[in-house]
Amino acid sequence: MHKQIWVLAIWPLLEQVMAFLVGTVDMLLAAHLKPEAIAVAANDALGVAGYVGWLMGLMMGAVGVGASALVARAIGGRHKRLANAALGQAILLAIAVGVGIGVVIYVLAGPIAQLSGMSGQAMDFCRVYLRILTVAAPMSAVLFVGGACLRAAGDTRTPFI
Repeated sequence: MHKQIWVLAIWPLLEQVMAFLVGTVDMLLAAHLKPEAIAVAANDALGVAGYVGWLMGLMMGAVGVGASALVARAIGGRHKRLANAALGQAILLAIAVGVGIGVVIYVLAGPIAQLSGMSGQAMDFCRVYLRILTVAAPMSAVLFVGGACLRAAGDTRTPFI
């Protein structure tokens, strides 16, 4: 049993490590921008955008949790058609949630930067970075929810890849 748990858990663990490394590389690259004032502004913007991205992930995660429960129940009951139907509905909901989150964050990018106390270049960088995240939000939601459904069906390796 321990080996089976390890085999299933290693891929999501590696997936989370890769996500952590993406954020770390972003910060390292921003920290080495020249002149130093730009590096500081870019890191400030990444910090705020990171929290907003985390919030976006939580909202997408809610859809993923519900979808994975339905898919796991259907797969466990050997109802492949029901699992496929749940997956299809989950993907549609993921797109809707991604578009909704994207629109809200796109519109609020300026106020979010202002509320975080930024000004000047940092505020501009934050606004631009948040708006870039919003363009990817629908497809990020599809990837997140699709990965959750694959894990629920017992495939933990494909979402990592």
